[in-house]
Amino acid sequence: REAVASDLVRHRLHADLPDGFFLSAAAAITIIELDSEPEPDATIFRGTIRDYAGRARVPADAALVIEVAESSYRIDRSAKW
Repeated sequence: REAVASDLVRHRLHADLPDGFFLSAAAAITIIELDSEPEPDATIFRGTIRDYAGRARVPADAALVIEVAESSYRIDRSAKW
């Protein structure tokens, strides 16, 4: 169910993206302060895909981050964080 929900979210978001943004699936976002690289199910980033060819994607680059979770919410928001 989680995979289907993730696919549906990405399909819907992709259909309505304005120019200057792109949708990425399971791409790492580098959070230097926390020494962490979460991989959300869907992220809308500012710019184009090629803008990130030579650098990491950081939270300031993300316009929207979506994590689909059925049973791991507490772990995702605490221990994994």
